[in-house]
Formats: sequence, C-alpha cells, structure tokens
Amino acid sequence: MFFTELFLIPIAVVLGVISLAIIFLPTIIAGIRKHRQFIPILILNIFLWWTFIAWAVALAWAFVKDNQDETVTIKMKPVEPCEPPPEDQIKSV
Repeated sequence: MFFTELFLIPIAVVLGVISLAIIFLPTIIAGIRKHRQFIPILILNIFLWWTFIAWAVALAWAFVKDNQDETVTIKMKPVEPCEPPPEDQIKSV
C-alpha cells in the first residue's frame, strides 16, 4: 500500500502542473506575445478561470493583435507649385 501511494504522488504533481499550465494558458500566451493588456488578462484568468466562458475570452484576448504598439511612418515628397495652364487650354462653361 505504501508503494502505490508513493507512486501516485509524482503522477498527482505532474497532473497538477499540466492543469495549471492549461488554466493559465491565456496568461502564458499574452506574456510570450508581450501583449499590452497582459495585466487585465492575468486578472481575468486568476479570478474567473473556473468559468469556461471567461477562460475562452481570456484566451481569445491573448491572441488579439495589439495594434497600438505599431508606428506607421509615411514619407512624402514636398509638393512643388504647378503653373497654371495656358489660356488657350482653359474652357469656359
């Protein structure tokens, strides 16, 4: 009996670690992706992990692209003033 109890302890530890990894998967993904909303995802994950809907929302939120960190640079050439068209090309209405 002692041997079976001793054998079950490592299995329980491994299953516990796997369970925690699955529970905190949204937080882990948000951390790896350096998501700007990491703390709110973590808080949602900590307090509402037991509801599947909140866990799924946190997981989807972790995968949402964070657009506000991207900077767009537009290079434009200066516009030169143009000359007016010749008088014979102007049509009056």
